[in-house]
Amino acid sequence: MGLFSFAAKVAGVALAASLISDRKAEAEKRESERLKRINTPFNYSPSISKDDFECLVRKCAKRIKRIESLEINGPFILGVVSSQSGISEWKFKLDFNDWGCLTGAYWIWQENDDSQLPQALANKIVEEITRLNK
Repeated sequence: MGLFSFAAKVAGVALAASLISDRKAEAEKRESERLKRINTPFNYSPSISKDDFECLVRKCAKRIKRIESLEINGPFILGVVSSQSGISEWKFKLDFNDWGCLTGAYWIWQENDDSQLPQALANKIVEEITRLNK
């Protein structure tokens, strides 16, 4: 192996390590921001109370037959969905805490990344939030 070839390999390894380090730092920054956002004390909007929010979430969820259960904890919604075959279940979480406010912005976590069901529910909820905030 020549000196140039060795230097190129060392530079390649250093570049890869730098990229990995940058990605790790960016992921840590995103996680830190997420934790700050979800830990910001939450307040309902003047036009939507806690009871209103819970009612509209349940109303929207009733339109989706495969939702087996919902747990609403402030701006966080944890749902269980039956698979299309009905053989198994999977979970999702909707997060409507937009830095302490109920604005209609949301974040989704789901075990089944192929499903559009959590996003469909979130969009229905946003429509109701928008309607009530007018």
